[in-house]
Amino acid sequence: MCASRLHCNRCLTENLKCSYPRNPIRSIVRTSSKFDSRPRGSPRPSLRHAAISSLIILLAFGGIIGVGELRALVSTSPNITLEKADVSQSGCLPPPDLIYLFFGLNNSGNADGYGRVALFVNGTNYWARTYTVRASTTLRVEETVALACNHPGHGFDLRLLWTGRIFFSV
Repeated sequence: MCASRLHCNRCLTENLKCSYPRNPIRSIVRTSSKFDSRPRGSPRPSLRHAAISSLIILLAFGGIIGVGELRALVSTSPNITLEKADVSQSGCLPPPDLIYLFFGLNNSGNADGYGRVALFVNGTNYWARTYTVRASTTLRVEETVALACNHPGHGFDLRLLWTGRIFFSV
């Protein structure tokens, strides 16, 4: 026999005789539930167990979605090339010497990207600018760059320095 009311539940689970009667409200609630498949006297699942199992399910779904997003992130990329680059100059009349740049940036990839174009004068980087190019489009660019008239013999070279992917666009 149990000595206090707290031990009564232990007495029930261990099939001991108890001097205290069972809680009538609890037994009504337990027997009135049609969907409760637990045997009488078994412990109820705690809130902690429910939270842990929900977290495991959430992590599994997040992992599946994350792997799909990562695959999409890796498989899509821009393919930007410099096309039809033309460099002309005005001469030094009137100063300064103006350099006219005409070129196209073609993105044949399936993601938006950046392309950095630079003008090299006599082998040194003189001017550079970064352009945004949408996926599967060509961006036509016309720029004017001022150059000092120190020495008339200039060697011009227009290059695509680097390209990159736009991860988040607004």
